[in-house]
Amino acid sequence: MFLLIVAVSGTISCVIVINYEGGVHRESLSNKGASFANYVAELSKDPILYKNTIGLDNIVKSVNIDPDVVYAFVYDSNNNLLTSFFASVDLSNDSVRNVLNGLPKNSSLADSIAAIRNVKDIKEVLKPVLIDSDKIGTVVIGLSEARINIVIRNSLYCVLLGNLVGCFAAFLLVLVVQKTFINPIISLADLMKLVSSNRDYSVRAKVLSKDELGDLSVGFNHMLEQIQSRDSDLEKHRKSLENLVTQRTLELFQLGERQRIILESAGEGIIGLNDVGYHSFVNKAACDLLGWSREDLLGKSSHLMWHHTKIDGSPYLQDDSKILGVLRSGNGVFIDDEVFWRRDKISFPVEYVVSPIKEDGKITGLVIIFRDITLRKKAEETLKQAKETAELALAIKEEFTSMVSHELRTPLSAIKSSIDILDTELPGGLTNDQKVFIKRVKSNIDRLARLINDVLDFTKLESGGMVLELLPLRPEAIVQEVVEIQGPVVKSKGLTIETKFGENLPALKADKDRLIQVLDNLISNALKFTKEGGIVISVLSENKKRVVFCVHDTGIGIKDNEVPKLFQKFQQVGGPSQHIGGTGLGLSICKQIIAKHGGQIWVESQFGRGSAFYFTIPTGEYNEPRI
Repeated sequence: MFLLIVAVSGTISCVIVINYEGGVHRESLSNKGASFANYVAELSKDPILYKNTIGLDNIVKSVNIDPDVVYAFVYDSNNNLLTSFFASVDLSNDSVRNVLNGLPKNSSLADSIAAIRNVKDIKEVLKPVLIDSDKIGTVVIGLSEARINIVIRNSLYCVLLGNLVGCFAAFLLVLVVQKTFINPIISLADLMKLVSSNRDYSVRAKVLSKDELGDLSVGFNHMLEQIQSRDSDLEKHRKSLENLVTQRTLELFQLGERQRIILESAGEGIIGLNDVGYHSFVNKAACDLLGWSREDLLGKSSHLMWHHTKIDGSPYLQDDSKILGVLRSGNGVFIDDEVFWRRDKISFPVEYVVSPIKEDGKITGLVIIFRDITLRKKAEETLKQAKETAELALAIKEEFTSMVSHELRTPLSAIKSSIDILDTELPGGLTNDQKVFIKRVKSNIDRLARLINDVLDFTKLESGGMVLELLPLRPEAIVQEVVEIQGPVVKSKGLTIETKFGENLPALKADKDRLIQVLDNLISNALKFTKEGGIVISVLSENKKRVVFCVHDTGIGIKDNEVPKLFQKFQQVGGPSQHIGGTGLGLSICKQIIAKHGGQIWVESQFGRGSAFYFTIPTGEYNEPRI
């Protein structure tokens, strides 16, 4: 291709040279002829007028000084030849020589002139001879173009020779360039194609020189090394990622399988619905509960299959469906008062939860988890009947207890009044033995009254009939009142009773009678089991939020294994020798009274060293809790 371009360029240059050289020389020849014609025309005016042929001949022959002049003719105004001149030197012109040689020997001068003027290699210049704008004759100068052709031919030869030399030099240059540049570039390009097609980064380009191509090969090899290194790292990462993806895929598959097993193993029915309420998933429990197969349900309307009718038998409109309503509202619901319908058209009570499935903020379906609550409904009905029966029995018991207590209190009051009268000896004097008997009777009457009161209080607490009358109270006043009540009994047993109050005790809001009842019970228990020493009643404030009462005695104490039974109903601690009467309800009643106040009661005891009973009462307003 390069040689072809050189050849075409040479041809074009030849054409340009020929045209240029020919044009330049022809223009120069024309200018020369015009100069000679003007010269002859100026000098020929007088000889033409005076018919001086000798003068004309001399004038015409004067142009012989230029080798390019072939002939010169002068005509008069009637085109009659006045003089002529033929340059003998031009006979070397092949065209002129051939024309002259071809004329007959007897040819006239006019024939020769006519023949020569038709030669193609002659450049003829005509110049009229004018005197005052009147034409008196014509000068004809003929110039040979042979020299121009020779010059053009020589130039053409030089250009052709230059082109041949240029082609040869170009051929040598192509060989050098191909070996030095093109072949390495082609080799490098082939190597790039090989690397691109086979992704083989282990190949290397040959470095054949230390020039720019060598630097390019070195850079390419360096690039391949880096790509090979990175490709190796990428391959390691790819294998690592493949292993990780395989592991994660297996884990997801196992997770999905576990989830499927969990869903299939669940005892509750689980149903998935799409965004129009059609089944997209149903587990085995749901199929068993509804009596349909999975194939029967998938792609079918849930409302038409098992939620079409209400519990009273009236149609359940889709617009009223609480399940399909979740698709519109997006809020989950919990329902336990509806029925689903089995395939055999028998309904069963259900409890179900509906949760929306949201993707990108759009509700795409629902999940329903339901269970058959037939047994629970039956159990609830049975429990309801049992509760009604128990409430009736409790009411009967309360009525009976109240009646019996009333009937017992009436004669007890009469007996106590009679014993009090006898004790005053108004009816008559008493012997010492009679006084002892009367004292025993009074003690048992008091004990029986306490037993009746305990039974009545316990019954009220159990039935919730005891209502506290909460009033503002000073804890010091409550304790002092109880001490005044129990003081004589304490002294009669040879014991002491002491009180301790913290500073700045807050006021309480409590039921005075019930608080006195608790303290009286704790002090009475302490007196029963204390033979010597005494009782200390202390009251402290705990962060101004509650008041702590403590009844501490120096009695026999309580064993550790008996402490948990203290506040239980009908429980008494200690062996048979330590039981000192009672119903075993006292501490249980105390616990419930304290609880109704929002407080707590507990004991700390060391067997053989005494016991300390603590209870707390909150300060300020208090809402009564449920027992």
